[in-house]
Amino acid sequence: MAEMLAELASYSMITLTSDGAGETVSMHRLVQAVTLADLAPDQQIAIREEAGHIAGHRTP
Repeated sequence: MAEMLAELASYSMITLTSDGAGETVSMHRLVQAVTLADLAPDQQIAIREEAGHIAGHRTP
C-alpha cells in the first residue's frame, strides 16, 4: 500500500501528509472528477458510501 501511495504522490495525483496525530491522503480534485466520470452511477454511489463509511471510522 505504501508503495502504491508513494507512486501516486510522485505523479501529484495525491498528497500525503503526516502531522503526528496520523497520516492523511488527499486526492486532487481533477483526479476525483475523472475517476467518478468513468464510473457507472451505481458504482459512484457505492464508492461515495464506502468513502463515507471509512471516513466515519477514521475521524475522532
